[in-house]
Amino acid sequence: MFNKTSATLMLQTIMVLMEKQNSTDVTVSFNEDMELERCYESYGCFSKAYPWTENRPDNYLPETPQSMRIRLIARIQNMADALLNLEGNEAATVLIVDWRGGSQPPYGQAVANIRLVGAMTAHLVHNIYVSSFITLTRF
Repeated sequence: MFNKTSATLMLQTIMVLMEKQNSTDVTVSFNEDMELERCYESYGCFSKAYPWTENRPDNYLPETPQSMRIRLIARIQNMADALLNLEGNEAATVLIVDWRGGSQPPYGQAVANIRLVGAMTAHLVHNIYVSSFITLTRF
């Protein structure tokens, strides 16, 4: 019934659940951990299905943006100045994504989180583009 990969996945799932229960005193039911997809408003849905499961015995869904404490910063002085001072970058904008809260171990969780961080960043850049386009077409 179980192959080696699914048995390993089940064992790792049980260990993660035990760790969560011991560290947070919150009971997580087995059904909650069987979630295969999680959606985040306008950022889209993220799945544990192929290709995210291929050769990955530990497969996670992205954590919430609030728990990762993601900050999108329009300008951090030293890094921004270094980039903007390069020749040809006079009209550039520097956007820094601070996702330290989501990049912590385990590695599999950080991999899952960067999918959401990327979608959030793309969403912001798209909104900036649309806002700029609308402003330009009004004049």
